[in-house]
Amino acid sequence: MLVWKSVDINSCMEKILFVLLILISANSALAKSDFIWSKSELVKDKVIAGLYDENWSVRLKSALVLGKSKNINAVRPLVQTLSDDNIYVREYAAKALIQIGKPSFDLLTISIKDVDWFVRQESAYALSEIDGVRAVSFLVEALRDEDSRVTDEVKKALIKIGKPAVDRVMVLLNDPNGDAQRNAGYVLSKIGKPAVEPLIKTLKNSNCYVVVEAIWSLGEIGDNRSVDPLVRLLKNENNLVRWEAISALGKIGDDKIVKFIKPLLNDQDNNIRTIAKEVMERLKNNTEKKVSMTASKYL
Repeated sequence: MLVWKSVDINSCMEKILFVLLILISANSALAKSDFIWSKSELVKDKVIAGLYDENWSVRLKSALVLGKSKNINAVRPLVQTLSDDNIYVREYAAKALIQIGKPSFDLLTISIKDVDWFVRQESAYALSEIDGVRAVSFLVEALRDEDSRVTDEVKKALIKIGKPAVDRVMVLLNDPNGDAQRNAGYVLSKIGKPAVEPLIKTLKNSNCYVVVEAIWSLGEIGDNRSVDPLVRLLKNENNLVRWEAISALGKIGDDKIVKFIKPLLNDQDNNIRTIAKEVMERLKNNTEKKVSMTASKYL
């Protein structure tokens, strides 16, 4: 014969809840990742699921909400969404990762090497916005990318980072890849004055192509500190180096370079004579323009 005992249900529930609370406290990380304890967490998971919806507008809205909520559980799905076939969804996914911030960083350093150019492009953008200085090495590596759409994004990022990026970008001037060299030279020219001294040191490099890229960058920056080092290169045995040095000096436009350029009008090399003539005319026009502007003050 079975004997039924009365059970205090409320008491049992309290004990169960008490045990659960202990378990949660003992392993909160497990609780957060493997269980959903609140309605708000359930909603967040539904939002993450929205990233995989067939409707692109749903995917976009999901990325927008996840960014605002800074849900770290959404990092991996958002990184995956960088490969979405809709450009607007990709952009919002990148922005969401930026809003989430540092928890997104490590996965983005992997996705910047993805097979799809648009994933690499958005990853570069997101990395630079989250922590540009920390991202420099990954961005410099991406200057070697074969797709100009990626390198254009990377160049913008490194230029924005500025001085902290100079040393690592300088290393790329020695890269055997010509495109990577030119990308590095362009970045340095836009970073400007912080790159001048490192570029001047590079003028002593034994590789003439490295020197030529450094000269071009200095010419674009236009800092007078580079005039004397460039003038010394006018006697270089390599005509390509000489040609670039003349051109750079012409861009800088310092008045004292005229006496160094003028003798080159009679140089044995036709290309040197041509660029020397162009620079002399440019300097003459600049001088006339300055005189004209000065005279206008008295009219």
